[in-house]
Amino acid sequence: HKKPSEQETFASFQRRCMRVMREKHSWEHVNGHPYVLRLLRTFQDDFSWFYVSELADTNLWSVWEHYGFKLPEALWRTWAAQLVAAIQHCHRSGILHRDIKPENVLIHE
Repeated sequence: HKKPSEQETFASFQRRCMRVMREKHSWEHVNGHPYVLRLLRTFQDDFSWFYVSELADTNLWSVWEHYGFKLPEALWRTWAAQLVAAIQHCHRSGILHRDIKPENVLIHE
């Protein structure tokens, strides 16, 4: 998060801080599932929050694009099952991911 700007009210700054803390708590809550990227640590300076996670090799969009938007069915089935398992884990933990799209599906090759 950033320091409040002169135009930003204290209330909007507080709301932004709460969103960052909610995201951090949510990620920590689902940590440990094999198909959820692990959060290793968080820290902040005077202006920003930083999330340190394990490194993913690529994302679904890049792989899909690389294969000319034609992936083998077996690969789709595997990744779809893993994605469903990750989403189920999040939902069981009370977490709803609001931005699931190919660019946000990270892949270890």
